[in-house]
Amino acid sequence: MLRERVSQWLTKATGSPVAATPALVFPGWYVTSQSKPPFPILNHKQLVGTIPKLKTQDLPLQQVDTIIYQGV
Repeated sequence: MLRERVSQWLTKATGSPVAATPALVFPGWYVTSQSKPPFPILNHKQLVGTIPKLKTQDLPLQQVDTIIYQGV
């Protein structure tokens, strides 16, 4: 599954365990859900409120910076 592959890639790239969580983002669209999808489906403005609620793991700021660097 893609989630595991991304988690493995980030863990290897950063040297620290990382559990990736997928999210589908539609910038500029208004998104409502009539059912609970297996992962968040939202617009870009909903990211700020959604990501902290996922709480899959607590990451120190240095690890967040390292993960962000991998995506650049």
